[in-house]
Amino acid sequence: MNEESTHFLQQLRASVEGVLFSSAGDYPFGIFRWDLQEDSEFNIKNFLQRQGYLEMTSLSDAFGLDEYSDGYQRCGLLTQDGGVLYGSSDFLDEYLKDCQKQGVSVPFLHMNEKREAATQHSKDLLAFINWLTLQGYKASAYRISKKELPVYVGNGECSVDHRAASETYESSRLLTIEIENEIWVAISSYEDWADYYNETHEKYIFLGLQNDPQAHFFLKDIQGAAQKLAFIRRNFYDRYEISNKLIFEIANSQDAAISRVLHGNGFINTYDFDGFSLDENVCMELAGNIGPNNKLLRERITAIDELLKSHLSNLRKVYIGTHSVYDAYFIGQDTEGNRLGLCTVDS
Repeated sequence: MNEESTHFLQQLRASVEGVLFSSAGDYPFGIFRWDLQEDSEFNIKNFLQRQGYLEMTSLSDAFGLDEYSDGYQRCGLLTQDGGVLYGSSDFLDEYLKDCQKQGVSVPFLHMNEKREAATQHSKDLLAFINWLTLQGYKASAYRISKKELPVYVGNGECSVDHRAASETYESSRLLTIEIENEIWVAISSYEDWADYYNETHEKYIFLGLQNDPQAHFFLKDIQGAAQKLAFIRRNFYDRYEISNKLIFEIANSQDAAISRVLHGNGFINTYDFDGFSLDENVCMELAGNIGPNNKLLRERITAIDELLKSHLSNLRKVYIGTHSVYDAYFIGQDTEGNRLGLCTVDS
């Protein structure tokens, strides 16, 4: 990265000092820096992996049975009167401790039933993966997740460093299938409201191969073999569910297939970005609760916009996360093609 861009990032960090991005909470801005010489090619898969959203798993753990079973025990307990108690992990851990102190047993029958159902879905997925292998296809499994930010570090201060976050806000599973050179399929699950969240501008979505006769044949064959499949989803911290609502995408590369699936189910949304002052959907504040209509805040936002536009081209806004607790990136390209900008997740 050249000296001009290094100096730009220093200026950018100083310009957002004390400025907060507001969505489900107030997030201090971090600096996004993708140096092509250090971080290799910038694409969706590489970006998600470096930022901690995409993790490759073994095919034997493609369903995530252990995660589901452990999480379900922690998020849903059958009470003595026959009801089901839901709550955060910390709350339910305390509930279990109190039960133990009082010598009260907590029945787990409904959890066993859930585990049996999940075990069968896991077996169905492994059978599907074996079928793919017999067809000569190569499958890869991934866990998609987003952690909760900001992280409070004491003394009223918070951090947007995703490496310091421990609480997972949402997670899901993803399967990619290499059929042959330049034909890839990606499969994941989606929520009922995915269409509501998926507002990505069309120009940011890779072209698929649905209209290619050969690719279409492969896709239909895979969809037919996948009729029994289901994936786990973790929503709102500890709410786990098994979803058979699947999204299939086919494209000419693994990266394109992953991008289409995760834009399709609303985990990623990408938009044009012309600056904070012109974006009605972005809310910003100054630390100290001065208020969004404060003259000083408007002046700070204008200065940030001018700085971004003076150094970067192809500016875009990227939201990561299916729900309202999302991570936001405001990035563009410098003259060398490096991706730089602001984010609510310090990288």
